[in-house]
Amino acid sequence: MLRLIVASLVSLSTVSLSTAISMAQVINSDGGTTPGTISVLGEGIVTATPDVFILEAGVMLNDLDLEKLQAELRQRCGAVVKAAQPFKLDKARTFTREYTITPRYDNTSRFLDYYVTQKFRFALSDLNQAEALTTAVVKAGATTIESIEFTFAESSEIWETAREQAVENAFKRATRMTKVIGSKPGRPRTINDQGNQLTVLGCAWNLKGQDQTTVAGSGLPEGDRAFFVSPTAVKFQARVQAQFEIVPLRFSERCDFIKNFACRHPS
Repeated sequence: MLRLIVASLVSLSTVSLSTAISMAQVINSDGGTTPGTISVLGEGIVTATPDVFILEAGVMLNDLDLEKLQAELRQRCGAVVKAAQPFKLDKARTFTREYTITPRYDNTSRFLDYYVTQKFRFALSDLNQAEALTTAVVKAGATTIESIEFTFAESSEIWETAREQAVENAFKRATRMTKVIGSKPGRPRTINDQGNQLTVLGCAWNLKGQDQTTVAGSGLPEGDRAFFVSPTAVKFQARVQAQFEIVPLRFSERCDFIKNFACRHPS
């Protein structure tokens, strides 16, 4: 009696398995068979802590006398650079970003004045000094803080790790999905990058907002210093779409599948 029950169970599972395996094949017009395919999305996420603080600041002035204006600009910019020098700046990423002289006119083409701008980009590796650097630059004569950013000196390796995880997760997803029909993913047909996303986990404070001009030495919260909360982490999120061939399970894998299938679908 026991043999009869087992034989019936195995027979039922074998039929179901054969049906599932046939679903994983495509019949060609010449009578041969080629593997079917499965397309899945995979996502990889790597979380990292920023290691560089970027401060973009500048001096903007206007006057009728261009020579006087340039002299004042040199004096103020010199003071700004001098104030930043005691900090541990990344010299490869610290530079003058912009220098402009713009004559301005009214709507009747009457000359009004000259408008000069010099902007700097400071890169600081010690994030604990971010507030002190910003405060020193503003007090030294910077009239605008265009942006602050907590970022990474090198992020390419982080992105590569996230992409590798995305491919691994795509394969795992394909494995779980095809296992239901008694098959498994085989060789990849295509793997396409579906874009990346960067998410800051935390918050950052920008002095008076983006592109807002301040009076030199003023506009500092808490009375006399800049204050902001650096991000706790940044999430690197990569996505891929992968297509795999669907191949039948090996004999030993089929046996395991039959047993598991029989347990899930008792007659």
